[in-house]
Order: sequence, then C-alpha cells, then structure tokens
Amino acid sequence: MELRINETKIENPIVAIALVLFSLTFVGGIVAIALLVILPLAGIVLSGVLAVVIAIAIPILFWFVIPVAMLSILGWFFGKFIK
Repeated sequence: MELRINETKIENPIVAIALVLFSLTFVGGIVAIALLVILPLAGIVLSGVLAVVIAIAIPILFWFVIPVAMLSILGWFFGKFIK
C-alpha cells in the first residue's frame, strides 16, 4: 500500500497510523468544541431573544390587540340589534 500526502510518499505504517489518529483527534476536537461550547451559547442566546420577544409581545397583545378585538366583536354583534 502506498500513501501519498502532498506528493510525499509515506512508507512507515506507524507514521500513517499516527497521521490518521491525529486527523481523527483534530476533527473530534472541533466537533467537541461545537457541541460543548457553541451549541449551548446558541441556546442561551436564542432563549434570551425568545424571552424578550415574549416579554414585549404578550403585554402588547393583552393591552392593545385583545381589547380592540373584543370591542369590534361586541360592536358587530350588538350593532345588528341597535340598527
């Protein structure tokens, strides 16, 4: 078996195994960083943004949208009786 990396022939099987182990370790380290650092940070940011949106949207919904909708429904319903 002949292994060539960057036009360099690797003849020693121990070196080839070491290269494979190093590359697997490197990829595993990147995956570990992504899973243990980046994903939790993304979750914290997304949950914070969602909490802010809910904290702003729910009061607006309760104070402005629902009363206007209820008054419109009541006006439509009782408007037919008043006419």
